[in-house]
Amino acid sequence: MNSAHSRVWKAGKDSGFSVKSAYDLLRGPVEGKSVFVLLWKITALPSAQIIAWRVLINSIATKANLERRGVLVDTNLCSFCRMAVESTKHMFLDCRIAWLVWNQCYTWLGIASVDHVVPTTHFLHFILLNAPVQVNVV
Repeated sequence: MNSAHSRVWKAGKDSGFSVKSAYDLLRGPVEGKSVFVLLWKITALPSAQIIAWRVLINSIATKANLERRGVLVDTNLCSFCRMAVESTKHMFLDCRIAWLVWNQCYTWLGIASVDHVVPTTHFLHFILLNAPVQVNVV
């Protein structure tokens, strides 16, 4: 365990432990910044930032999330492909229709990419690209 982790988890009055430090550790920093800090700093429409935030915290009203909240749905299969349960991860990353959309986005941006299986990793992929400001401006 590195010194930053051990410092956070040591007990005692002068250990430097706080709920915020534990939360930051669990969220996982990216080069010293939380993925959420990066999300709110990007140049994008607020509605796009809110959707990205909801994807990252898994609060999109997918069929799986609706079922978990007790809402009755006819089927929990993906509305696009009808091949798997409609979860946030499936809808934005795993679905073959989503894959086609992402490939069109990659073509538009002029980049090659790998498929990510975690929404946070997918989001950070674009942050780490250092795309020109013109790409992010509406």
